[in-house]
Amino acid sequence: RAMGGDLRVERTSEAGTVMRLELPATDERPATRGPTPVPRGSMRRRILVVDDDRAVRASMRRMLGHIYHVDEAASLGEGLKTVREGTPFDAILCDLMMEGGGGEAFYRALVGERPELRRRVLFMTGGDAAGGRVVDGPAVLQKPLTVAGVVEAIEASLS
Repeated sequence: RAMGGDLRVERTSEAGTVMRLELPATDERPATRGPTPVPRGSMRRRILVVDDDRAVRASMRRMLGHIYHVDEAASLGEGLKTVREGTPFDAILCDLMMEGGGGEAFYRALVGERPELRRRVLFMTGGDAAGGRVVDGPAVLQKPLTVAGVVEAIEASLS
């Protein structure tokens, strides 16, 4: 819909379902972009992605794996456990809306134990996030995410 299109289910049967996606035609050529610049020294950087959606974690690994070493956690508890194990993370990307209090609960627990990581946490959300920032908390990245946007936010959090 955001692209002016429509998605319809045309047939459902035991044999399967037909979905039809229609997008408006255009004479415009897609914008071409060069490769996302790799920040200096980033291959040594390690990030943790905390998200309860397996597809989001896999997408982040594909998006950022050529730039950073990407570790994953499927829940707030798993994310905290991973940090407690002592792996040094340069950045932690955490979904804002998850069970158990979401990213804000993770942030409070993390900062309570490891206050030095306060500036290394970035929230991700597909919902409304109070103007892009949680009061006195991490920056909020809006989904869908872009490689350039995530890299820029990570690098800014490290500067």
